[in-house]
Amino acid sequence: MSDTTNDEIVLDITYPYLWKSVAVDNFTNRLSDVQEFIEKFKLFQKFIESCSGKTIMAIKRESNHCHPINTKKELELIKKIIKEHYDNNRIFETIWSQYFADEEFWQMATTNGFRVFGIKKGNKFRLLIFDYYHCIYPSESHNDKSIAHNDYSVYYKERQ
Repeated sequence: MSDTTNDEIVLDITYPYLWKSVAVDNFTNRLSDVQEFIEKFKLFQKFIESCSGKTIMAIKRESNHCHPINTKKELELIKKIIKEHYDNNRIFETIWSQYFADEEFWQMATTNGFRVFGIKKGNKFRLLIFDYYHCIYPSESHNDKSIAHNDYSVYYKERQ
């Protein structure tokens, strides 16, 4: 595959569990309520707009939070998060080896602080995980909100 990182970015939002919220280890992307979801969705729209017409390298130059994931700790956490997306954990290792194991995981963020994790191939970026609270790479300026009791997910109701 030729390197097309100088072409305009193509954001792929077709991952079926993109909107599924999970909590694993110190990570959560569960929200407090529907109002917070609306706020985050608006940030997602701004994220898409801010990426429009740009290359991945241009976005990387604009944000310190646009980079490949190279550390074992963060890659293991991403794998655990993706595992939570699948209900049948018995087949997860097969799914992982077929669809994720050899991929290049990246974090992307824009100046509004919205962070997503996914797979980069050339100029394509497939979104897999919303990190609303900056839990994968914690930040003192963004990790001061109590999120332990968040249980709202647009994907399905977490708790009755």
